[in-house]
Amino acid sequence: MPKFPPSPISPARLVAFDVLLAVEGGSYASDDLRLRSVTLSGRDAGLAAQIVFGCLRFQNQLDYLIGKYSGRKVIDLDPAVKIALRGAIFQIRYLERVPAHAAVDNSVEFVKKRQRAATGLANAVLRKVNRDVVRPLCLVRSGCCGDGKIRSVRRRRWALQKRRWKSRVIM
Repeated sequence: MPKFPPSPISPARLVAFDVLLAVEGGSYASDDLRLRSVTLSGRDAGLAAQIVFGCLRFQNQLDYLIGKYSGRKVIDLDPAVKIALRGAIFQIRYLERVPAHAAVDNSVEFVKKRQRAATGLANAVLRKVNRDVVRPLCLVRSGCCGDGKIRSVRRRRWALQKRRWKSRVIM
């Protein structure tokens, strides 16, 4: 049986994971990101920044999803495993142009480099997240509202608009 070499982690994701680990230790995200992304191309630096700031912005939601899909308390997980799971879940749920398999593969490889024993956990959690991901905005834009029926254009536009509530003062 031929052995395939492990796939390398993309430079953007590696920088993002390293910055998030440093932030976990008390570093400032913007300063650390600027220092570490000097050698990256513009596209890779943009992806790294998007992953770092997105993970920090949605950290509570990502931790909830990690707890839900892993069945463990997030505080009990190793920091490298937490960071890899947060990064991959953020990419799967929020970055439409990033293929889910790339996010899963790179995160599992990162966990494999940092803590080999948790590789199975990371793979299982990310596969569950990838299977259960729901992007309702995409469903609404395409016209399918989950039940298989195509809705009208007017109804789709209404669903995409922010609701503005107006109140009248009666004198």
